[in-house]
Amino acid sequence: IVVIFISQSLVKATMARTFLKIATALFGIATAYTYANLIIAGEPLNKDEPVLDLRITGYTAADVQTYFNKLSPRELALYREIEMVTYDRWFPILAFVFGGLLTQLVNPSGGFFNWLMPFGMFFFDRCENTCIDQMIDAHFKEQAGQEVIDISDLADVSSKMTLVKFAFYGASIAFVIYCLVTRRWVTRRPSASARAVKAEAKAKKSS
Repeated sequence: IVVIFISQSLVKATMARTFLKIATALFGIATAYTYANLIIAGEPLNKDEPVLDLRITGYTAADVQTYFNKLSPRELALYREIEMVTYDRWFPILAFVFGGLLTQLVNPSGGFFNWLMPFGMFFFDRCENTCIDQMIDAHFKEQAGQEVIDISDLADVSSKMTLVKFAFYGASIAFVIYCLVTRRWVTRRPSASARAVKAEAKAKKSS
């Protein structure tokens, strides 16, 4: 919320827009660095198929059980740590701030609308991580013989969160590209008043 209010006030001045560009670049670097480490840390967890977070077509409870059975207890603990403690805890936050600042930069008149899609990215990513954490916990309990927990509903919710998360990421990227393209087109295309002035000057010159 603080970042949103700051960006709304910063975008009004030229010097402030420069600061906004610097802040956006810094958050972009931090986001890229965190994502790179997330991929590197999660590489041992790819067992002939990606981790649950990267399955853009979703997954079922059977897919989750099959994947968890391929992981050792140490690898499952690593997956849980990545999801809730280290990289994937911070990546959604950085993606939210970076996405919001970038959208504010390319669409200064958008106001709070600029932050809706980045917030969707953050919210559904965190919900997905929480669901995966709960499924890992259920798997550990089952392996320890404590209790058998049906994860069908949890897997269904988690899968939907993954799909919606990717939809928000895609929509955010598409919106930024759209703003950049239309902004460039408007900048290069002379306005109606400019064309009228040019035509008038040309008429005076010919007369």
